Amino acid sequence: MSRTCRLILYISVDSLDGVTQVEPEDGWENPSLCYHIQVDCKNCNKELLEIGYLPLYLCAGRMEDAQYHKALSCPKCMGCGGLRILKRGGEPITDEGQDMPVMEIEVIGSFHVHEKLKLFYFKWICRKDDGSGEFLGPFSVDKDGSYAFSDSGDESDDDDDDELFQIKGIKGCFQVTPREEEVEGLWIKVASKSSQACDSDSNSEVSDADSDD
Repeated sequence: MSRTCRLILYISVDSLDGVTQVEPEDGWENPSLCYHIQVDCKNCNKELLEIGYLPLYLCAGRMEDAQYHKALSCPKCMGCGGLRILKRGGEPITDEGQDMPVMEIEVIGSFHVHEKLKLFYFKWICRKDDGSGEFLGPFSVDKDGSYAFSDSGDESDDDDDDELFQIKGIKGCFQVTPREEEVEGLWIKVASKSSQACDSDSNSEVSDADSDD
């Protein structure tokens, strides 16, 4: 059994103080970007494994049908299958000023990819919100997704003029979407901010639509 999940990687921030447009260093096309996902067995509702450092740029390309980017097996029910990253979806869509990469993952077997994920394996940059467009960073985030740093500006400035910028609660989640309408050249459905909840424990249903690729 094969199902295709179309996923939008949403980035949310609880609060920004003095900065805006948080994005990875070198942009979303950086080939070194990795993410961390969790897979469950749907047959026995068992948390199967966490996959760390899965490159964001993977795509199936000319892989054989039996080849997976990640083979999966459940030690409880002995089910087996795998994950294939079909495509990244091209350029990220933009939602409220934030770039959101789109992915298409084929899940073979009775497995479920969680919407929640960790994306703190790479460094971030952001822009000042004063209209200058100046970048700040790169910086890392801790396990809670928070970070505070100071921008001293010109070296001749007094220490009293240092500005403090804070980023709190950086989170990432996958929004599972069916193929319903075309958006900026991508066959995806755009989910509203209110309908996607990174902190929700509810699971979205995986689309059973077949890929046209």
